[in-house]
Formats: sequence, C-alpha cells, structure tokens
Amino acid sequence: MRHIIQSSETKAALREIHAYTANHWDMAQAAKYHLQFKATFNKLAKNPALGHMNPEMPEDYRIYPIGSHWVVYRANARELFVIAIVHHAMDIESRIKTLTKKYH
Repeated sequence: MRHIIQSSETKAALREIHAYTANHWDMAQAAKYHLQFKATFNKLAKNPALGHMNPEMPEDYRIYPIGSHWVVYRANARELFVIAIVHHAMDIESRIKTLTKKYH
C-alpha cells in the first residue's frame, strides 16, 4: 500500500472538521467522522483510481467525495499525497487552482 502523506492544509482541515463536529454534535460523532477520513485515505492509497479527474486540475490530481467534503489528492507508485479537504459549499475550482500553484 502507498504511504499516506497529508499536507498542512489537510491536517488543519481535519482539526477544524473535528472541532466543528464536536461543537455542533458531539465528540462521538467527531471521532466517527475522523475515522471515516482515515478509512477513505487508506482506501485511496490502495486504489487511487477511485477518485475523479477534474478539468480544473492537473491530470495527476483527483477528487473523492466523503460526506459533505471532497478529498483532493495525487498518487504515485509509492505515495498518496492528500493535498486538501474541501467542503462542498466552497468554491472548489478556485481552491484547487490555489493548491495547484502551491503543490504542483
């Protein structure tokens, strides 16, 4: 399986999602959602082709839905690099353009 690397943006988003979920629901739901993200990262590390290409992104970038978020990532033979977690309500195209400039 590929080694999973999370960008600083991904780590920050996971913390924010955890805090928001705990404040609006409870810690059990926050923990459950966090585990869903981990399971999704592992699933994508095993099969990165599960994600969708987006014409606004470089060819090696993919997005994958989880709950009300998109996981933005790229993969090679050794690594899955989770670039960001973007909420569906956000302008994903402009967010991806910003991330593309930073990580590509």
